[in-house]
Amino acid sequence: ELYETSPSLIGDTASNLFNIRQRYALTPYLYSLAHRAWLYGDPLVAPLVYYYQEDFAVHGMASEKMLGYHLLVATVTEYGVTSTDVYLPPGTWINYHTGERYEMNPWHGDWIKDVPVVDENGIFRLPVFVRTGAILPQMFVDDQTANVLGQRRDGSTHDELILRVYPGYSPSEFTLYEDDGETIAYQSGDVRTTLIRQDFAEAKGNRLTIEAASGTYADAPAERDNVIVFYTGGAEYIMVTLNDEEIPRLNSQAEFDAADSGWVVIDNNYLAAKSGKQDVNSAKTFIFWLARG
Repeated sequence: ELYETSPSLIGDTASNLFNIRQRYALTPYLYSLAHRAWLYGDPLVAPLVYYYQEDFAVHGMASEKMLGYHLLVATVTEYGVTSTDVYLPPGTWINYHTGERYEMNPWHGDWIKDVPVVDENGIFRLPVFVRTGAILPQMFVDDQTANVLGQRRDGSTHDELILRVYPGYSPSEFTLYEDDGETIAYQSGDVRTTLIRQDFAEAKGNRLTIEAASGTYADAPAERDNVIVFYTGGAEYIMVTLNDEEIPRLNSQAEFDAADSGWVVIDNNYLAAKSGKQDVNSAKTFIFWLARG
C-alpha cells in the first residue's frame, strides 16, 4: 500500500511550506556546519550539554538541540499543543521568529514559559533561539526557489551573500564554506571559505567584516552583493558605512530592493544593509553607527 508523503499535499500545507523555506534559507549555515563535521568531527546537531557542560540542568536533556554553537531548537512531540516551555542556558538569547530578547543569569540558565509554537496566522514553527554573537549565512528563498541548491524555476540567479547577524559585545566569527553542491570535488580542495567577524567598534557601534574569500570551485561567483540583516533590538542606528564610506539610508523596503546599495530600518528589531556587487577577493567592512544620547 502506498502512502502520500508530499508536504504540499498532506498535513498543514501552509506550515509545511513555511518550515521548508526556513530550512532552505538556513542551508548555507547548515552546509558550513556539515563541512566542519567532515573536516574536524564537529557535531551538526548536538545536545545542549555538548556546549554547556557546566550547566547541570541540561545533563540528560533531550528535548532541545543545538545547531552549531549559536542556534538552539526546542522539539515539540505532543500533538495539538500551541506553546511549550524552553530552557535557555546562560547568555543572551533572541527569539529567531519574534526578535524578543532574553538576558539569562550568567551562572545558570532558566525556563521560558509558554513559548508559542503556532503564530498569529496559524503557522506551526518550532521554537528557535539565537545566541548573541551569531552570524548566520542564508540564501534567498521565494516562490521561484526550486530546491535547496538555490536553483530557480524562472532561470534567474540569486548568488548574493546574505548574513543574519546578532551582534554582541564579545567578538565572534563564522567561516562560510561553499562548493559546487553536487560533486565530491570539495574532497580535492574545490572549496571557497569566507571568514566573517563581528565586534564592537568603540565609540562608533557594531562592526561586521567579511574577509576576502579563499579558494574557489566550479562556477563560483567572482563578485556578489552582500546583504546584512542586522539585529538592533530596538537600539537606534543613525548611519551605516562600508569601507569607511557612508551608504545611503533608504525609506522603504521597496527602495532598498531597487537600490544598488544602502540601508533601511525593517522594523523595531532589524535593519538591512547591502553593498552592491563587490569582488569576493576583497574585504568588506560594515560599521553600524549607534545614536549617542
